[in-house]
Amino acid sequence: MSNLSYCDRKARHEKPSALERILSMIKRLTIEVDLTATRFSLALAETFWAVSLFCTDNALSADHYAAMTQAMGQTSWAVVFTLTALAQWTILISGRYHGRVSAAFAGFDAFLWWYIIIGLFTSAGSLLAATGSELSLGCAAGWVLIRTGIKRRDIQWMALQKKGRDCERS
Repeated sequence: MSNLSYCDRKARHEKPSALERILSMIKRLTIEVDLTATRFSLALAETFWAVSLFCTDNALSADHYAAMTQAMGQTSWAVVFTLTALAQWTILISGRYHGRVSAAFAGFDAFLWWYIIIGLFTSAGSLLAATGSELSLGCAAGWVLIRTGIKRRDIQWMALQKKGRDCERS
């Protein structure tokens, strides 16, 4: 292996080593594949929430949803879940997992799911058996936020390094 970094060799049109190509592929697969599956799960859950809130009368009437109903009505929650589902589907279809909008949305989505989870835990009455699914979705949304942040940091770091190399060459 030479002393030049992968980016330096790429800039000089040198072929990266087999190990560097394998590591790059593994990194790309772990960053992209887990986000695709996780965002797909969140998109399905948000779609199901939206449909159930639009199609069921008094879906949030149980004591477990007191925190949600205090914040806004069932129709408003249905609209929120419709918009979040559309955003998830749009990100999935476009494949733009790491843009600014995707990163901002990941933060909003994680906040939304954890608001619901904390609301379920603090509402009156015993916990629903389905609370586990919301916990899973909250962890998934948090993971999307973390992974998006890691990739955005990597992209910004590489851009800064490239800018520095370009300045050195001038």
